[in-house]
Amino acid sequence: MSKRDKRVINPKKYLPLIKEREYFYIGFEIKKETEGLLKDLGFSPNLLTGETVLPAVVGPVSEFNAEGKEKVCKDLPKETVYYPREWSVTDWGGYEHTGVSYIAYERYPRELVPPPSLELQILEKDGKKIIISKKFKKIDSEYVEIKHAMNLFLEIFKDMQILKDDLTTAIKTKVIRLNWELLPPGVNPWKRVGDQVKKIAQGNSSGEKAMIAERFKQIEIYQPDQVAIGLGGFAGYLVFGFKDKNIYLLESLRYGNATYIFGTDWQTLSQMTKAEILQNNLHTRRIIHSDNWDTEIKQLFK
Repeated sequence: MSKRDKRVINPKKYLPLIKEREYFYIGFEIKKETEGLLKDLGFSPNLLTGETVLPAVVGPVSEFNAEGKEKVCKDLPKETVYYPREWSVTDWGGYEHTGVSYIAYERYPRELVPPPSLELQILEKDGKKIIISKKFKKIDSEYVEIKHAMNLFLEIFKDMQILKDDLTTAIKTKVIRLNWELLPPGVNPWKRVGDQVKKIAQGNSSGEKAMIAERFKQIEIYQPDQVAIGLGGFAGYLVFGFKDKNIYLLESLRYGNATYIFGTDWQTLSQMTKAEILQNNLHTRRIIHSDNWDTEIKQLFK
């Protein structure tokens, strides 16, 4: 069954061939002309069976899927947040000095609506490669997530198929997750990280770009032995690992204005969805991006 509408409002009407409480998938057959799109989403150039990614942002549905969204809580008292502003002055000797100041302002608190973090997987069925969603069950409690998945496929592929549960016969392959790239140890990661930062931060203000550069310069002092770069829908997230101290710093170029500190190992972090990382209070500490950020990072490594 195929659907080519732009947006799904009522997912029930697209499931006439699926019985109540029956399992099914949402899918899309990979064609030659769509292989480039799949690579942009985060899949490898080889499009191997079993590859699984959180798809990169291509529109509002995939942005919500990867990033979640913020709800303004006007029923709560305002809070103080900080906005980075780059400054530059020239001294009496003609030398220019630059830096970043944090401007405090008041706003209503934001509550994060967690991202669905729906991953897509490549499978092979009857000699053809297809992209599928997770397995769904046709029950009322799953219709919100089903609707989201349908709209995600329509936004990315402009098409979708409803696939019955017998597709499970094809799911006998090892899952290959491509959400993170762990850089090789012993190799200076800063050029690779810098390229990623420049790409993601293109839409940021000059103050935000300067703030990002200052943070990474400070982290570099402590020589992380593991650096992981987010791919696909995790683009803009970086993890800096310090194994001896059991410290893992999660930095985001898009979400929030804080550094999240984890004590868990990298392998555990890399298997989590973004919703789990951001919402389950798994971090041991949260360091706000403010004038005290440098001081708190120094205390962390004492």
